Amino acid sequence: DGPAAEDKEDKKEEKEDRELLLSWLSPAGFEVASLAAEVEADRDAVRRITSLEIPVGDSSSILRAGAGGEVAGGDGGARRRDFARVLSIYQDVERAEHRARHASSSSKSGGGKAKRPPPPS
Repeated sequence: DGPAAEDKEDKKEEKEDRELLLSWLSPAGFEVASLAAEVEADRDAVRRITSLEIPVGDSSSILRAGAGGEVAGGDGGARRRDFARVLSIYQDVERAEHRARHASSSSKSGGGKAKRPPPPS
């Protein structure tokens, strides 16, 4: 049981590790007979989605709000996407911010009555 036995054991472990690694990297189970049918089945869906894109800048795009129209409902049925409430909330916030900006700018310009600071003690 000298260094030769340890060397033999190390080589055996190395070989097992290598075989395990190669089994992890193996394409077994990932073979595809033909992708043509799957690609063709998705072609219409991809065309429909890309038709709803809006170009932004040089290279990116976004989908229009509500693009695609229907989403699955909790009861299993489909329902239309409705962004009216989101738009209403956004507009309310914008109006409130506008009023706040207008009020702060008028008080700074002397339009409102500003309180005098208390006299020094």
